[in-house]
Amino acid sequence: MHPAIAVIAVVLVGAAVWFLTKRTAPPPYVPPYEPPYVPPDDDFPTPPPDNDWPAPPSLPALYGHVENRDTGARVAGAAIRLSGPKVYTTTTDSQGAYSIINIEPGLYHCTVTADGYQTDASHHQYRADTDFKRVVRLVPVGISVKVLNPTGGQTWRIGETYNLQWQAYGLDQVEVTFRYHLPAQTISRGITGGWDKLPASPGQYSWTIPHEWGPGRHPVEPGEYTIRVNGFKDGKYITFDESKRFKITH
Repeated sequence: MHPAIAVIAVVLVGAAVWFLTKRTAPPPYVPPYEPPYVPPDDDFPTPPPDNDWPAPPSLPALYGHVENRDTGARVAGAAIRLSGPKVYTTTTDSQGAYSIINIEPGLYHCTVTADGYQTDASHHQYRADTDFKRVVRLVPVGISVKVLNPTGGQTWRIGETYNLQWQAYGLDQVEVTFRYHLPAQTISRGITGGWDKLPASPGQYSWTIPHEWGPGRHPVEPGEYTIRVNGFKDGKYITFDESKRFKITH
């Protein structure tokens, strides 16, 4: 073979081997794509819905009405004042009704004043989440009666004599009764044996506790009693007062 041809053949064979080798060689290694780690939703705390949060306690309210203690008539324009951790004031409407809302909890001194009536004063503890209803019964000024004896807690005996005492203003007559308090009822009888009216002044009556009372001559039973004095002016019932309970025994 001619030397030139041999050289050409060698070159061609080498080129073919290089080309085939380059075509079949594996590509360079490239690692697969991995996205960055994102934690699942459960890894983050989820806030509770709004209705799961504890609600703040509601502030208390005071409401009710003011009336005449003796007649039950509503008192319009009465001034109500609460004094305690804070001060609240209001007045009753034309129907004698009132309300005070959003009271800061705590102990309060309450006063109720109105023209023609004695001032009512009391203390009350107001708590959160609790509303209070109070009916205030004012005592008219200038016309009144108060039982002075018995004072309550005494023990009096059947057949013995005791001095009943009362204080009356603006009244001309009184009706004095003794009231027997049973668990289910209260029985009233006049101290004179009937329903006679007595002069409002001088405000005393010497009473001998009877062994019997009433038209049926029922025996006076040992138990708890009160004395009630009803006040009258010009023949019309106006007001009353009643003693605390005392005992009558043999």
